[in-house]
Amino acid sequence: MITISRPTLSEAWVDTLGAVLGAGGRGVNVITSWHADDEVIEVRAILDEFISSRPPPTTAWPRWPVETVANTIFAADLYEEDLGADALAEFTELYLEGFEISRAASPGGEYCHRLVSWLGPDGEPINQLAEVASRLRRYADPNNRSYRYTSNYEIAVEDPALDLRTQMPGRNSDPYGFPCLSHISLTAMDGVVHLTALYRNQHLVKKAYGNYLGLGRLGRALCHHAGLQLGTITVVATHADAEVGSARGFGMGALRELHSDAIAALPSGSPCHLTSVAAALESGTTAAINSLTNKKTTVTGVDAVSVAEFAVDFGEERFVLETVFSDSELAECGDDNERLAARFAAKEAALKALGTGIRVLDMLDVIVHTDDTGRPSLLLSDAAKAHANEAGLCNFECSLTHEEGFAIAVVVATKPVSPPIASSDLATEAKETQ
Repeated sequence: MITISRPTLSEAWVDTLGAVLGAGGRGVNVITSWHADDEVIEVRAILDEFISSRPPPTTAWPRWPVETVANTIFAADLYEEDLGADALAEFTELYLEGFEISRAASPGGEYCHRLVSWLGPDGEPINQLAEVASRLRRYADPNNRSYRYTSNYEIAVEDPALDLRTQMPGRNSDPYGFPCLSHISLTAMDGVVHLTALYRNQHLVKKAYGNYLGLGRLGRALCHHAGLQLGTITVVATHADAEVGSARGFGMGALRELHSDAIAALPSGSPCHLTSVAAALESGTTAAINSLTNKKTTVTGVDAVSVAEFAVDFGEERFVLETVFSDSELAECGDDNERLAARFAAKEAALKALGTGIRVLDMLDVIVHTDDTGRPSLLLSDAAKAHANEAGLCNFECSLTHEEGFAIAVVVATKPVSPPIASSDLATEAKETQ
């Protein structure tokens, strides 16, 4: 699982792409969050240029710019905020008129069409946006205190009768066909609306940035209609694909260059720069250790964490910290984010050395303890010990450091190697087997 939380959708997209590339090009349950619909327009321009400059593919795929992808979710140019409460009705009318003209370009349908014209059980279209907007408006009405539901605002996109790949195999033979977006859920709390979208599959280069932008515009329009504030937008992609090799020119080298160019376009204070530096530190440290250790007898795990990024992700919420750190670790570190980030890195490094990651074990299966001199050591849970025994690993040692805003941990475990059999023993063994 990959979790990214950033201030803008541009930074969220950049680090999601980077994390999935770092995982080999694909990820399961990739969770990406950002605030409202703010973006860094230079990043969008770099992505548009990258997509349009790819060599002609052997099979057709839509080279849509980001704006076109965003419009399939919410065509912002059709929404006039100056119309107030009538803006959404005007948007629906204009969109449906345009959709009849452009239907040939989207034979499988468009997300926005399902949002404003979903066929009900009686065959009559249902405007889901209008219904959800009406409920949000009731929630925001100070004179209607009886309606204070936080989670009564759901928007369906996938139709079980039409879209489930196991439901109608004769009709739905393409596992990557429309729609990839399955559901949108909105939560209202303290006058702020948070939007979450579930994707069964998401292409990070050709579609994700436009998806993020369209969802942000959709959330802003609904909030404008109700007089509420747009908060966090979260996308859960059960399968995220960086599209390595999926089209000519989408090689790993080209995608890494795209990622680097996008980072360079971000403001100097962006957390994406810290993430990039942390990845480089981790890679360099791993390479240095590998050159100095006997790979046959030593297993190493390395992790680097930006202290500032750690503080943003975890804050000071005790219940969040308790999902990662034991009582003894919290007692040792207090609210010192540098020490906590170093222990977080040590846990990640230990799980890497064990070869399990968080798919099998979790952070509480590794506890970092420091003695009176400040020397760190690792305490493994029974489950972690079982994996260590199975892998033949013992004598776990760790080293922690934090310097210039980064916490780095190195964990080393040994794997005993059986001593070579002497020639005399080999002769004896041969005799016994004759």
